Amino acid sequence: MSSGANGMDDESGKKLYEIISDKLTDMIIGEGLKPGDRLPSERALMQMFDVGRPAIREALLVLHNNGLVALHNGRRAQVRQPDADMILSNSTPAVQNLLGNPGTLRDLFFARLFLEKALARHAALDGDAQDMRALKRALEESDAALGDRERYERADIAFHRVLFNAAGNPVFVVVHRALDVWLTERWRQLDRPLERDQASHAGHVEIFESIAMRDADAAERAMEKHLTLAWEFWQARLGA
Repeated sequence: MSSGANGMDDESGKKLYEIISDKLTDMIIGEGLKPGDRLPSERALMQMFDVGRPAIREALLVLHNNGLVALHNGRRAQVRQPDADMILSNSTPAVQNLLGNPGTLRDLFFARLFLEKALARHAALDGDAQDMRALKRALEESDAALGDRERYERADIAFHRVLFNAAGNPVFVVVHRALDVWLTERWRQLDRPLERDQASHAGHVEIFESIAMRDADAAERAMEKHLTLAWEFWQARLGA
């Protein structure tokens, strides 16, 4: 298999380190390695694949970026359990690049709409007293933040975060953090008048009141209206 660390090695055009990372992934899965188990040393891997150290290190870095191993100086790579937070965090640079495409931005926004409609319905049907208190506090902060653009951005994010948290699913919490990172930077680029934030807050009020009344249909409609109006604003400003 020996060739340069960045050389091509098969008909697919994959680089050498990519082939090795695929084989190491197969080894981790095929041998049933568990979190905490260690891979062979770099020297042993060099002998196993008949390649130089650079190719092994690049392959291990791929596994690290994929959340499959942890790397520590002076120690062998350690198998780890991938989690949603790491997977989504590692995808952020690619997503940010794709957001330059208006179609991708629209797809991501409407994926968020689909999810948040369900979360508003869930909060209306199953939200407990603690969720309601958290939502009310977030609403009050949304109101108090009007007129301060940066503070309102934080309050807006916090209001929606309550609904993601209320689902009781850690994956949703991670998804919210990812959406925050992916979309907020774009939102900050827009010349947003106070009236837009006031309309956003009015949407929060409508969502909260529907949830507080335990009216799941109304909560879902309020969320759809709230995010659709936000999208129309984005569309007008970004040409998305």
